[in-house]
Amino acid sequence: MSNKKLIILAVVFGLITALAVNFYLARVKAALSNVQRGPVVVAKVPIPAKTELKSEMLETRTMPREFIHPKAVVDANNLLGKITLVDIVGGEQVLSTRIASGKDDRNGLAYVIPKGLRAVSVGINQVTGVSGLVQPGDKVDVVGLLETDTESKGVPVAKIMLQNIEVLAVDQKLDPGARLPENKDKGAQEGKTVTLAVKPEDAEKLVLVTERGVIRLILRSPVDEGKYVPRPYTPKEFLIR
Repeated sequence: MSNKKLIILAVVFGLITALAVNFYLARVKAALSNVQRGPVVVAKVPIPAKTELKSEMLETRTMPREFIHPKAVVDANNLLGKITLVDIVGGEQVLSTRIASGKDDRNGLAYVIPKGLRAVSVGINQVTGVSGLVQPGDKVDVVGLLETDTESKGVPVAKIMLQNIEVLAVDQKLDPGARLPENKDKGAQEGKTVTLAVKPEDAEKLVLVTERGVIRLILRSPVDEGKYVPRPYTPKEFLIR
């Protein structure tokens, strides 16, 4: 076969190959254009566990829906301010199961505490704990009864020291709808401790009074946000008023 024929055959096969490639690419392009795509939130940077999510840590990408995890978050605004439960790798889709959401107590008490507050547990009984009727999520006022050696000269003083305080837990119960096992007797169901969400400076007051005096919880209505201006109450005030 002459060189001229070889060159002609090479050109023909080259054209056939080019046409085949163009046909294949056209089919791929058409297939991709028919693929349904959707948004998904991914980690812009590596995010450690127990980290509050901020906008600069996240980005939204568009990809074929078949590659989006069923538990993936699609709106970054739904993640802002929430806390990661585990490490998230950069570029990884952010799954709702890896984020502590709101007041979901399944992740433990630490994820239920409102930002800026602290959880403090105090001992209660049937009297000081409103007959055991206080439930997680209730609001209470805290009355402190304390004898001081200065102002009251050893005379007991009662004062509403904290108001509108959220109850985070009763014993180890964080969910108001949770029930203890049926085989528990009545005495075992009575709360022995209540965990309150308080400011750090109020935690100091609470610890002092529980160590040196007595506290009593006053249950509030869930719709009562009012504040009472407290005035210390003594046995002398009892006789005067």
